[in-house]
Amino acid sequence: MRYNVAQLLKEEIGSTRAYPIGQGSDSYNEANCLWLMRTDRGIWASAQLSTLGTSVCSRCLVPFSQSLELSIEEEYYPVADVHTGKPMEVPDEEGAFVIDDANILDLTEAVRQYRIALGPMKPLCSEGCLGLCTVCGGNLNLQDCTCLDNAIDSRLAPLLQFLNREG
Repeated sequence: MRYNVAQLLKEEIGSTRAYPIGQGSDSYNEANCLWLMRTDRGIWASAQLSTLGTSVCSRCLVPFSQSLELSIEEEYYPVADVHTGKPMEVPDEEGAFVIDDANILDLTEAVRQYRIALGPMKPLCSEGCLGLCTVCGGNLNLQDCTCLDNAIDSRLAPLLQFLNREG
């Protein structure tokens, strides 16, 4: 998702551009469009994106496809003056997004960061995921486990003996 913004950088503050996002997109609406607006320091990028990526279930460790709706709002700063090519000062903000010296605005890193930040902390392949057997590690979604759940850890055997004497 790379866009040449040289012409927009030459225009007045408040000038805008719209770019369709996705295959076969030819209509400009909020749901499938990247909006770019010239600011006093760079370009403001605004987009509503639907992404599909691979996640790993936190219970059964099986990869699965997951969709996520992202609302991106970021300002991009040019590293070089569009008229002279001289280097420009980029704000000293951690994680500031930049427009490279060829005037290319690349949304890839912003999309990656938003996907990580807005994705679930513990993704699940399904709400009813049974996870893994704590004894043998088998996937309980695929087969019933015949392991004995009541097996006692040998380190806790003295505690069991103590409880049996007291009870």
